[in-house]
Amino acid sequence: MSQQVIMTAFLTSGPIMKVVIDGDYLARPQMTAPIEIGTGGRECIFWPREIELLRVNLIPFAEKMRQKSVRGTDGRTVDVFFQPDPGQWYLHWPLQKGGLYIHVREEDGYEKVLEIAENLYIAESDDGLPGVSPDPPLSRHVFRVPGYEERLTFVALVDNTFAKAIELKRPGHLAEGAEYSTVESGKTVYTLGGPRGIDILVNGDVSPEEAQRSGHDLAESIGQSA
Repeated sequence: MSQQVIMTAFLTSGPIMKVVIDGDYLARPQMTAPIEIGTGGRECIFWPREIELLRVNLIPFAEKMRQKSVRGTDGRTVDVFFQPDPGQWYLHWPLQKGGLYIHVREEDGYEKVLEIAENLYIAESDDGLPGVSPDPPLSRHVFRVPGYEERLTFVALVDNTFAKAIELKRPGHLAEGAEYSTVESGKTVYTLGGPRGIDILVNGDVSPEEAQRSGHDLAESIGQSA
């Protein structure tokens, strides 16, 4: 299978790294990073357009939520949705090639929604990937704790369903070169400790051998970026 070379970084931090993946994966990854908003960490997530069109239906927007728009940094429009049950605000930044999302609990107050909109700076690369810089009182909230890592997730779709995925997670939990693989319900789950403190995960409709090959190809390309 042909491969593609993608230059990317994590959502809230660099540096730029080279990612080599098979050609059937989407070229733009889903990007996730926790942001400290003053009342705890909240997941900030970029969905590329192809994924956004599939996933947005899983978020109860539309008629179940009240919508308004506020003015964010650099004059960007931020769509704000409120979900009554459970009480949560959702902020949505429409971008060139997808959308950026973050949620705020009702008890955090609407003032927190405005504070985030006014202090979350977004830059977009020529290929439509965002970089996010939180200004005080916001800050990065990345830790070596499950759920508080930065993640890049490349997905392959078949008939608009998720077939397989490659995930880069930092900070990682495995020593470089450590690896393990399991098969659950016909789905492979492969994890490799990669360079630069990044864990590489390959899972889905892929053989253990293909998953291992993809993981090692990716580790080599990331290592060459250092």
